Amino acid sequence: MKHRLAGVGLLLAATVAAAYVVAVVGWGQPEIEVRLTNDQPPTVVWVLPGGPVWERGIRPTQTVTSIAAGTSPADWAMTTTDGRIENTASDPAIQLAMRDWLPVAMLALILCLAAWLAIRRPQIATALAVLAVAISAQALLSADMPIRSSAAGAAAVTAPPLWLWLWSSRTARLRVVVSVMAGLVALVWLTARAAFPDLYDIAEIARAAAIIIGLLLVAAVLIEQRGWRQALLNLEGRRAADLFAVTAVLTVIVVVAVLTEVPLAALVLGGGIALLAYPAVRRRLGSTIDELVLSEVRGRASLAAVEDERGRIARELHDAPLQEVAAVIRDLDRHPGTEKEADMLRQAASHLRQVTTELRPPVLDDLGLPAALQHVVAQATAGSPGIEIESDITPVDLYSGRAPAQVELAVFRIVQEAVENALRHSGATLIRVVARVGPTEVEASVADDGRGIAAGAARAALQAGHLGLATMAQRAALIGAEFSTQPTVPHGTLVRVHWQAKR
Repeated sequence: MKHRLAGVGLLLAATVAAAYVVAVVGWGQPEIEVRLTNDQPPTVVWVLPGGPVWERGIRPTQTVTSIAAGTSPADWAMTTTDGRIENTASDPAIQLAMRDWLPVAMLALILCLAAWLAIRRPQIATALAVLAVAISAQALLSADMPIRSSAAGAAAVTAPPLWLWLWSSRTARLRVVVSVMAGLVALVWLTARAAFPDLYDIAEIARAAAIIIGLLLVAAVLIEQRGWRQALLNLEGRRAADLFAVTAVLTVIVVVAVLTEVPLAALVLGGGIALLAYPAVRRRLGSTIDELVLSEVRGRASLAAVEDERGRIARELHDAPLQEVAAVIRDLDRHPGTEKEADMLRQAASHLRQVTTELRPPVLDDLGLPAALQHVVAQATAGSPGIEIESDITPVDLYSGRAPAQVELAVFRIVQEAVENALRHSGATLIRVVARVGPTEVEASVADDGRGIAAGAARAALQAGHLGLATMAQRAALIGAEFSTQPTVPHGTLVRVHWQAKR
């Protein structure tokens, strides 16, 4: 309960701070305070460190070379010099700089809104509030308001340790160390800002580093406690598409910032809005994004899974049902009068062996790819007596070993599918299977003299997944092989696959 109350308090504070920052940066008037001496020439005594005048290079001890007043007390311009470089600050320039921070201030307000929407998950909601505090503090520093901007700058350092006290399961010692270090950095920064402006730039670097480290600790705790680390290590499906989308948004921001003069604050706001809107777009276009990003990966994984399953089923049929049927047949042969039943079981066993061979031909595993391709040709010849089927299958350097098992299986399936396509769809009278099979290179082709398919029709069939071409192409891609289909002269189709081991 106390966690929820503390989280609501942090959310409320962040929302009020962000709303205040939007009002000040967008429409407010900064409090400019530059003290001058009465010396001749006048000298700058004090400038708010980190404020807009400070950011324009004006520092204490610099000589004022000119002061110009406009039509109103707020309309002014001042030029100073340190003896080498002149620095100029004016009300219009400061107002314009404040407007440049408006998108960042709006982003802080959007983060607060997202935090309120996630209030049922207080751990994430308060993390968003911490981020909103850090962003709004940076925007508030663009206005010369000593007390309010100093409070915001210190809060940006101390908010992450407060979050860690609420939600981290780490030891109290670690949380105490982080809190003490953040408190010291905030104290040093406030002291430098108030009394030691010469040390402010160094203190500001330390403050920025403390904010970044604190936010990284918050992110690390979230990743560890919510199981996101394992999710990142096992990206798949929609998670991979989400990571792709986020990376694309960040890449666009960086490229536009480098190549154009669009203010970085506007890019950050646009990127934040895009990321916040992404979940809604993802729900509407999820299937389309998945198809564009992951269809090829999913297709390859599906083929691999299919082959693994076929091999498993073939082994189970061979190891159990076939052996059991064979044992029953031997038992029946020992009893007179059971010849009919034994013959029926022999037919069933023959069908089981045929199914097992179709699922995973043992000749491929036992004798290799050349013998398996010859088996394909023999089966096609026996099943289609009216079609002439020629073969030229040449083993190369078999003494050096065989090609990888996944390569042999993929080429075997491609040739098998190509021969079946030619028998069923081409109307061919002659089919020729040519292959050169070696341990480091495998090339196979299936040509027919049928009606053929035009190149455009082949591409359309490939894209639509028809005629087995898509499956053959996926099998070739799975092993890194080249795959092509093309018409032959004077008519017919040539299907070719070529694999070569990488050196």
